[in-house]
Amino acid sequence: MIRVLASGPGCNFEGTRRLFFASAISARKALWIMTPYFVPGPEYINLLCLTAARGVDVRIIVPAHNDHLFVNMAAQNFYLPLLEAGVKIYNKLGLFSHIKALLVDEGDWGFMGSSNCDSRSFRLNFELDFVFEAGPFVKTMHEQFLCELANSRPVTLEEEKAKSIPRQFGQNICALFTPIL
Repeated sequence: MIRVLASGPGCNFEGTRRLFFASAISARKALWIMTPYFVPGPEYINLLCLTAARGVDVRIIVPAHNDHLFVNMAAQNFYLPLLEAGVKIYNKLGLFSHIKALLVDEGDWGFMGSSNCDSRSFRLNFELDFVFEAGPFVKTMHEQFLCELANSRPVTLEEEKAKSIPRQFGQNICALFTPIL
């Protein structure tokens, strides 16, 4: 079964946000997220940490080289608490990836569409996503995630802890703008 989810101001306000939150709450085994822009804000970061604490395999794939420096630095500001909670973060190597997808429990359901995992998609932008239940398309999505993971480099807790003070400062400044990035 395929469901279409349109969201935005005046049309299913915060529908995208509810979809991301529902995925983290309902995941029992795995929650895999692939997004070019990962700046969801502290509420979703905390929820991902709690999801990982429940023993769910939470993985986030983001491009190694983002086309928006400030967005990239704001996202990296959240890496340390996520990694400490057991969330696995991967930098997709090679060409910039603009895939926006999410997979729950390795194939129970997932979605693909225009929504980034960021505050703008959660509250401001008009978005259109397709939600899929278990079946051939979700199986193909799972295979695509495995392919993307094979072409990615894990971000380690050690490298995040070793960030320079100026880098941390820059990331903290960029993170202040999370609600509008």
